[in-house]
Amino acid sequence: VTQALTEYESLLTTHPNDAASLVGAAVASIELLQADKAEKYLKLATDQGSSDPHAWFTLGRLREAQAKTDEAAEAYQNALSIKPDYHEAALKLAIIKRQQGEPETAEKLYRTILYHTPRYSLARYNLGVVLAAMDRDSEAAVEYVQVLEQDPDNQKARLNLAVIRRAQGRLQEAKTLLENGLAQDPSNVS
Repeated sequence: VTQALTEYESLLTTHPNDAASLVGAAVASIELLQADKAEKYLKLATDQGSSDPHAWFTLGRLREAQAKTDEAAEAYQNALSIKPDYHEAALKLAIIKRQQGEPETAEKLYRTILYHTPRYSLARYNLGVVLAAMDRDSEAAVEYVQVLEQDPDNQKARLNLAVIRRAQGRLQEAKTLLENGLAQDPSNVS
């Protein structure tokens, strides 16, 4: 990582406004825990009215690491305004919106991701969590079932689905889900 940072910095001496090099230097700086340096590179990359969504996404990551969630959300939103199908930015923004008490916004973001990438199981799982939190258990169950179809080892989806099935009075199905989960991972007993 140190070598990569050195190479990006060398490129920036001859091309100081190269967005890809600025973002690369920022990412390397973040990985080396050099937040001030990353901040400098990202400021240069985004102050130029950057149309590089990766600069905004990386700024969002830095802001999240600094516990500046409002600024992180703004950066992810900027990335999405440039590249609407930037699923990683949409996922990060949806997580923040859910944490900020905006489940409807999170739901919309997850559904947009899934419209473009239906097999994105993390987005589908998170959509299930949001729906369950909004007391829309039947819809959440549909999402968890689809997650388990794609990833049968997803114990969180299995447990959440079992909880919903139990609440729906479908006790045998809940029991089977839990037994199957324990059969796959006996260490999961707590």
